[in-house]
Amino acid sequence: MASPKQVVVVGGGIMGCAVAWRAAQAGLAVTLVERASLGQGSTRAAGGILGVQAEGPLGPLQALCLASRLQYAAFVRDVAAQAGFTVPYREGGSLTLGADPADTARRRAQVDADAAAGRPAQWLTPQQASQQWPGLSVPDTGAALFPLDGVVDPPALCRALATAARRAGATVLENTPVSQVVTTAGHVKRVVTTAATLPADAVVVCAGAWSTQLPEMGLPPGAVRPVRGQMVALHHAEVRPPGVVFRGHGYLVPREDGVILAGSTMEERGFETAVTAEGLTRLLTLAQLLYPALKDATVVDTWSGLRPATPDGLPILGAGDVGGLVWATGHFRNGILLTPITAHLVTQVLLGHTPDVDLAPFSPRRPGLRP
Repeated sequence: MASPKQVVVVGGGIMGCAVAWRAAQAGLAVTLVERASLGQGSTRAAGGILGVQAEGPLGPLQALCLASRLQYAAFVRDVAAQAGFTVPYREGGSLTLGADPADTARRRAQVDADAAAGRPAQWLTPQQASQQWPGLSVPDTGAALFPLDGVVDPPALCRALATAARRAGATVLENTPVSQVVTTAGHVKRVVTTAATLPADAVVVCAGAWSTQLPEMGLPPGAVRPVRGQMVALHHAEVRPPGVVFRGHGYLVPREDGVILAGSTMEERGFETAVTAEGLTRLLTLAQLLYPALKDATVVDTWSGLRPATPDGLPILGAGDVGGLVWATGHFRNGILLTPITAHLVTQVLLGHTPDVDLAPFSPRRPGLRP
């Protein structure tokens, strides 16, 4: 009997853990390597919003996000059952307030387009929005409601995915940086880490903003870059948003423990992860603009993370120029949302199957990756 295909997954955030789990479930011999601790990069920093309609991507990215959101409830149930503990997840909907007249007009057009396409969406009057979202400062123009949008706890989901991956047979190595991916005749052969040299029939790069730091892997310089996002966690005994609230690029995310996350900045600062006075001022101003009562909220925590962005705004998925090398990175603001479908599609690629989704728009070979 032939030995199972040996797969090394580079990166132990939510994406890498999901790929490791699905690949191990499929019978592949999986080793996941993470340079630090699992889930301590962009996963820990993420708000966990499943807001494809509120975020408003278009084209192939919209289709990919919608398909992934459709899988999410079953995905969370499955991994929670395999891991043996609950993952906080809910479909509380999202409410989007226009940041200015042009943004409001765009949101109205989006509601009309979604409704015409059969996706639940509704434009609420200020009175309707205030009734459903008590305490929210609603503009006179009203707000867009997307009832199928949801939220998940990314660190909890990452822990569950890592546990499920181990139980499915994957080996998980933390604090194990990769120094080299060795190729022979244009095909991956092994992965050299600080702890061991791992044989590899395939390597999946899920390293987020650090994905292009492996040399000679076929992506052009700048194909993935870090974009800093700062966050602040607040607590107020009387403010309980029923779902995610958006205004412009900012948002509030309610957690089950009563904490409200306010996010997020988008800053081109390289790999700098400092939390700044300017960034926190912007987030706290947004929070009080949306819910005036939050002026009395307690600041529970602050942090930042690095989103992996690409020049054309699309993730990088699928096989590249190096044989056996598979990419799952560049998800930018949609990494948590796209976790289920990315893990599914990458596993199909690893198994040699035709993916359920055409990956050509997300190919690592596409011209749009050149800055």
